[in-house]
Amino acid sequence: MSPRSAATALAVPEDVRLVPGAERVVNPDPSHYMTCRQRQILAYLLAVDPWAGLLKYAALESTAEIYHHCVIRRQARWTFEPRLGADDDLEALGHPVRHLGDGALDDLPRVLEFLAAGQPVLFYAPSGDVPYFAEYLRGRGKIDTDALARHSVLLAGVSPDATRFVALDIANPELRFVPEIISWEQIVTGHAAHPGGWFLDATTIGHRPGPPDAGELMERYRRLLSESREGFEIYGQLPDVVTADRAAGTGVDTAPSLDSLRMLAGSRTLFHQFLLGTTHHPSVVHAYHRVARLLRHQVTQVAAHLTGQTEVRKPHLRRELTAIAAEESAAFRRLRADLAHGPITFHPFARPFARPSVSAPSEGRP
Repeated sequence: MSPRSAATALAVPEDVRLVPGAERVVNPDPSHYMTCRQRQILAYLLAVDPWAGLLKYAALESTAEIYHHCVIRRQARWTFEPRLGADDDLEALGHPVRHLGDGALDDLPRVLEFLAAGQPVLFYAPSGDVPYFAEYLRGRGKIDTDALARHSVLLAGVSPDATRFVALDIANPELRFVPEIISWEQIVTGHAAHPGGWFLDATTIGHRPGPPDAGELMERYRRLLSESREGFEIYGQLPDVVTADRAAGTGVDTAPSLDSLRMLAGSRTLFHQFLLGTTHHPSVVHAYHRVARLLRHQVTQVAAHLTGQTEVRKPHLRRELTAIAAEESAAFRRLRADLAHGPITFHPFARPFARPSVSAPSEGRP
């Protein structure tokens, strides 16, 4: 069985009321490197708030921390806890996060209250107990291994009689956010199978009237850069990791080398999108566009190498990654110099889901 395509996604029943902006939610993470909850929160905020692009300042993850997580600790990329989307940043943006704790079935009235107020509700549940996600796992042949792994569910709508809920998720080969219908009966059945695994870390995202504290977020951005001790050593280390992953036959979903590259590509892509909304010099914006593009190419190239579709010799890979290290190091120096030269401000996009572009070489989607 193949995973259901986004093109065949279920239509939202006419009587189901969605929270505002739900129909505009798109995946901000094409490299698929974020945690499921982080991706859901960022996607939702980008759909409802033109200032949400400010949050992406924190996407510039430390390369040393990426290497330590993926290679030294051999942890999956989606277990990395990034700075992007931290509660205090959402608070400054004007969207306070309310943690509801670990809930139970009798918390339904509280969930309905938040949805009625136009606030999405998120919680964790066992992947194999969430009907649409179980179908996705079966299509990928992973239901036996991943059924008990926790997955974040983003509830964004409910029927008047509270028997059907709409979740927004990317459980399809295209990794597009589409509406998924979950019935109350399915929730009760899943909860009965693993009662201790449902409604964990329930959370809702509010909205505070008034403008965001953009000055505070930009100050955090300046502090992030000033405190960075980035050395970009990961680029010199990855060729050996790729070779080891290929020799061990490590799958593309778990290879530390590819996880590292996905995190590098995804974080630099999002950081470039942040720069598009700033008054940074165009040369700085273009430099990070190029770094992100080169890293996305490496993800495609290394994935094909690990699966045996192509051969990438280590000297060739080392030359390419060394060149990327030099480009990112130069881009980082220009970024810091530009920030030290004068005040940098951020301008909200005209539409939260619109993505401006800069004059730069075109690219194929990896």
